[in-house]
Amino acid sequence: MNRYAINDRAVITVTGVEAEHFLQNLITLDINLLSADEVRPAALLTPQGKIAYPFLISRIADGFRLETASCRADDLNTRFNLYRLRAKVTVENLGETPIALTEDEAGGLRDVRFPDEAGIGRLYEEIGDRAQTDDRAVAEIRIRHCVPEEDSDYTVGDAFAFDALLDQLGGLSVKKGCFIGQEVVSRMHHRGTARRRVVKVLADQELPGRGTSLDAAGKPVGEIGTVVGQSGLAMVRIDRVATAIAQQIPVTADNVEARFEIPERFSFSIEPGGES
Repeated sequence: MNRYAINDRAVITVTGVEAEHFLQNLITLDINLLSADEVRPAALLTPQGKIAYPFLISRIADGFRLETASCRADDLNTRFNLYRLRAKVTVENLGETPIALTEDEAGGLRDVRFPDEAGIGRLYEEIGDRAQTDDRAVAEIRIRHCVPEEDSDYTVGDAFAFDALLDQLGGLSVKKGCFIGQEVVSRMHHRGTARRRVVKVLADQELPGRGTSLDAAGKPVGEIGTVVGQSGLAMVRIDRVATAIAQQIPVTADNVEARFEIPERFSFSIEPGGES
């Protein structure tokens, strides 16, 4: 059993008799799918369908806990209060809060972004003295299961919900009805135009750092994100990578040849027409 402290994260609470209805009309997640024993990814989008504020959401007494990057907490809190109008909800920024990622440990919330067999959970407030700070270990866990993180693997304000795998990781509904950015999400889903995706990237030597371009025959096909040694995550154009693979053109990052993997639980592949 391992417990890793997660730093630079803040918590916002949304409580009140209309909290569920309030969030359901704003965010990407279908709130009805959120169980009391789990945490799920979600986002507040721009009207153009780009991710404006990503967060993890879980249920608390009389409402919801939203965990987000500390640097965006004030802005997200302000944005929710602007939308609040006459709704019977209270939105409060609690600031930085003790948070831990757990492995194979009872007592926390199940993190839906990871497969059940991985045993990954989220623990809030009472994380104990046993929580160690090990950013490398946390990054390795995310890479192993292809779970991207904002600012490391995609750019907030530029990435669409599909780019950040919200649809694959349990944080996006294309069926629940209206929310901010829903028209763009629905159009991309039905037309199959989600072409940028975060995938696992592997090499036989050390991968270069975040921000390094992935190229095929001199043309960019993606960009490296989180890296630990010879493995990492990358935002790629899956159609361009598929073409390079079909034509046996190496994809490289600073002359390091890369290969790609997609978890079996995901509904897309790096193949022509691989988006389902």
